[in-house]
Amino acid sequence: MIYKGEKSIEYLFKSLDLSDVGESSHWKKYNKNFDYDGKIFSGLEGFGGNTRYSLLRQCLSDFFQKKFYNSSKNFKFYLDKAKAIAKNQNRLFDLDFLRQAITLSFLDEKIGKCSSTLVIGDGFASMTSLLIDSDFSSKVVLVNLNKQLMVDLYFLKQYMGISKFNSEVALITNEDDAKSILSKINQFSVMAIQAENHKLVKYFDIDLVLNIVSMGEMLPSSVSEYFNDIRNLSNDNKNLYFYCCNRLEKQMPDGSYTKFLEYPWKKDDKIIVDELCPWHKEYISLKPPFFRKFDGPILHQLRVMSK
Repeated sequence: MIYKGEKSIEYLFKSLDLSDVGESSHWKKYNKNFDYDGKIFSGLEGFGGNTRYSLLRQCLSDFFQKKFYNSSKNFKFYLDKAKAIAKNQNRLFDLDFLRQAITLSFLDEKIGKCSSTLVIGDGFASMTSLLIDSDFSSKVVLVNLNKQLMVDLYFLKQYMGISKFNSEVALITNEDDAKSILSKINQFSVMAIQAENHKLVKYFDIDLVLNIVSMGEMLPSSVSEYFNDIRNLSNDNKNLYFYCCNRLEKQMPDGSYTKFLEYPWKKDDKIIVDELCPWHKEYISLKPPFFRKFDGPILHQLRVMSK
């Protein structure tokens, strides 16, 4: 069954107590205190900032964020769009959201806008909202774990408004849903998929895949499955771009490691960008020193993926 708009959030709410297939030790740790009573979320940890807006906080945040501003052609355009979305959601426009704006301005310069984008793991629907609002993509397929996906859709509703959210957003849960929605694809701007149903992405015509600092928090087997999904996407005779920005090496709470260079890359992939990500080298602290380095280097790559 296809769950449209608010029905999608209701469906995910009923699934909260079920075990999430593919949930790593990272998410088992950070989802421990997750709760939603139908109105208010609590225990939101491990997937980005969600500080409520206040003028003082925003002024302080804006002051420190200027260090990360750049002169790319469309940076100001995406910055303004992201700030407006955060305001609609009554959220502080923080460094996490700024990075989404920088990323899209970077990709706009490198490959231009894309008709359809697959987002694997978002945070508070920041990237999904920005993709739609900026017209970078007219269609977004969003995949996430149950709890995180429910949060994404909740914040997407705040940005879009109830009417547009109910008419343009759908959660699909099986192959019949995927096949059915393709016949009326022009009605929808966002198609949401639970991580346990990630293989459904193969039905969609995708130009660009995004994963930003979340593959490092997955089980290695899940990463391999996503790579298999990506290489089997149905975008005939077009370049399939994959932007991947993740920690070079990250240790999970259970002691296991994920390593960027050990992802299932192929020699036939065409590498366009391969470097330490300039806007993921530091984070902001309100206590001196105000700019602090992450625990390890974060690499970003832009590739044309081989099939």
